[in-house]
Amino acid sequence: IDVNERFTAKKQHDYNFYISSSDLNKPVKLVIYGTDYDSDNDGDYTDFAVYVNNEKVFYAEDLVKYGLGTNGSKDGAVLDISDYLKSGDNTVTLQNTETLDQRDYCRIDWIQIKSIGSSEDLTNIIPLSVNQPNYTGQEFTCQTKRVYSFEIDDLSTVRDAKLILNGYDTDYDNDGDYTDFAVRVNGNTLFEFVTLKDKGIGADGNVENLVLDIEKYLQQGENEIILENTETEGQVDYAYIKNITISIQKPQYAYEIKLNTPYYLDKTFKCTDELKLSVNISNPETYRNFRLFINGTDYDYDSDGDYTDFLVQVNSDVVLDTKPMTENGIGKNGNYGDVIFDIKPYITNGNNIIILKNTEEEGQVDYVHVKTVEIKGSKSYTTDNIPPEITITEPKTGKITVSTAKTVSVEGFVKDDDGIGRILVNGINARITSGGNFFAEIPVTTGNNNITVVAIDKKGLSGIKSFVITVGKEQNTVTTAEILPQKGKYYALIMGVSDYDDPQIPDLRGEPINDARNLYNILTQNYTFEPQNVKLLLNPTYRQIIRSFDDFSKKITEDDNFLIFYAGHGDWDENSEIGYWLPKDAELGYTDAWLYNSVLVDNIRKINSKHTLLLADACFSGGIFKTRSLQSNASKAVRKKYELKSRNAITSGALKSVPNKSVFFKYLSNRLLNNQERYLPASQLFRQIEIPVGNNSPNTPQFGDIKNVGDEGGDFIFIKK
Repeated sequence: IDVNERFTAKKQHDYNFYISSSDLNKPVKLVIYGTDYDSDNDGDYTDFAVYVNNEKVFYAEDLVKYGLGTNGSKDGAVLDISDYLKSGDNTVTLQNTETLDQRDYCRIDWIQIKSIGSSEDLTNIIPLSVNQPNYTGQEFTCQTKRVYSFEIDDLSTVRDAKLILNGYDTDYDNDGDYTDFAVRVNGNTLFEFVTLKDKGIGADGNVENLVLDIEKYLQQGENEIILENTETEGQVDYAYIKNITISIQKPQYAYEIKLNTPYYLDKTFKCTDELKLSVNISNPETYRNFRLFINGTDYDYDSDGDYTDFLVQVNSDVVLDTKPMTENGIGKNGNYGDVIFDIKPYITNGNNIIILKNTEEEGQVDYVHVKTVEIKGSKSYTTDNIPPEITITEPKTGKITVSTAKTVSVEGFVKDDDGIGRILVNGINARITSGGNFFAEIPVTTGNNNITVVAIDKKGLSGIKSFVITVGKEQNTVTTAEILPQKGKYYALIMGVSDYDDPQIPDLRGEPINDARNLYNILTQNYTFEPQNVKLLLNPTYRQIIRSFDDFSKKITEDDNFLIFYAGHGDWDENSEIGYWLPKDAELGYTDAWLYNSVLVDNIRKINSKHTLLLADACFSGGIFKTRSLQSNASKAVRKKYELKSRNAITSGALKSVPNKSVFFKYLSNRLLNNQERYLPASQLFRQIEIPVGNNSPNTPQFGDIKNVGDEGGDFIFIKK
């Protein structure tokens, strides 16, 4: 029975269910699944009462004693209610018996009335709900076998499916061997005569999850799972399965792309993988042609000389029918290239669906990686014969010198009345926005490097701009390595919030937590952040965040550097000009656990560091900082900027919600990992991610000085190990 209720003081609800007379002869359990909050931190949990048919099962006790989860961690409390039942309609009553001045409460997700029959009865098919834990509480003793079932309404939308067994394995006879076990899905054996402990489940009372990938074994409609203890007769080892979860992920299936704008897909199509993209086109009859550009590479993974069979379909028309795209120009084995299809005959007015699918047979290993997809529509040519005009904004044109680098960012913009078709920098396709801005990362070597930018408009006319970049230390050149001694330590507070206690706040599927872990690894492995000086908070509460700031304020000195990273939900109210982040314990209806900008600024102000840098992958509007112009040649100012105090922020933009997969973090982590410079100023890091993030997401990244916290115009410097 779905409950989804927050039981605060004196709150009470009734739940009705039916019991047949035959079930009265069996033990019946009440499972209450949820979590109990000790809100006042006094060590006591919520006084609670459970009644069945108005008879007390227990009163003014906490459900934690019976197995309910605590402080956001969810689990099931199990109560025997056999003695309180009657044949026919029955009622369970749940009540918080705390006084009105108490703050402890329970959040109950669901309850289950569970009839426990004989061993023979338990071999019957047991239904499972999808995407929620199904409490079983079953011991699989010698040769016990149980069958479970669940439904899938649309198999084509399933992109990731896991069977999660929550429990433990036992070595009951202490002979060093655990329980032989078998798991089967729709007649397919995942394993048999193998111990669950060897597969990764907990042991000897330690409850842990065993996660099994079952996507390829699923079928439309009813699916069957068999769990079986395969010990020989007389053996006493057993496994205990507390919960079974069928996790089915259905990510966004149709991606919206815009006409004449490259869409950065970055997707690998393995065997039978399929993706739909949609593009809205008005008045297609006014266009001279439509072409589909797919930039990618095809891998002959088994080295048999054959590449990936692939399907390209526009609406109901097949453009490429189960043939390798290498025949049409796509790259091979890591070399990227464009395949171009003429799709004008298949385009209709309104929404158009593009289907990409790996059509290899089951078991084949060849695959395709698609980097970008673009639909180009050309109208009649204009009458001018003027080639595109190219302006380089980074680096400055002319001969420039950098101390050491393997790649250089080339940025600029192109103007042309006919529209830009393509921009190449030393033969490499540049990323282009609708406004004509472009960005490319170009390999360079020691010495002089000739850089040539070619812009081709949709009429075929081309413009060219050339300049030289010199890599290597020239005579009399002072490099940053000679002028920047490291005095203080590097500290970091890294926070990622993916899961929220309040069901009204959508969870972020673990991405902010993964990003936080990745940044921790990047900083501690590649830069001068020692692990003991970096605190990683995964799903922190408001209190944990504030206390972490308190801890850092006590040990950071005026010679030290402090980095703050936050990924998770946030918001900005334009009317009140108030922004905030949402920690794990935030609730939409109450603001006591919201982390306001003003509170964050106060905590930054009290930390007496040399440099503080805030990286915020959440809605964090410009009200917290004043923007600052960026110097185009930051390397020459590194020493001066290191000497002056800085309080800077780099934010992902001003979105009202955070996408599950962060484009901002993708480029941030990429630039930090691939940085070849010994010293990387934050302002230079921002320049390297600004255009690619803006081109590939609706975000506009921001950089600036945090107001009123002591910034003196310096810059945070990342120092490589």
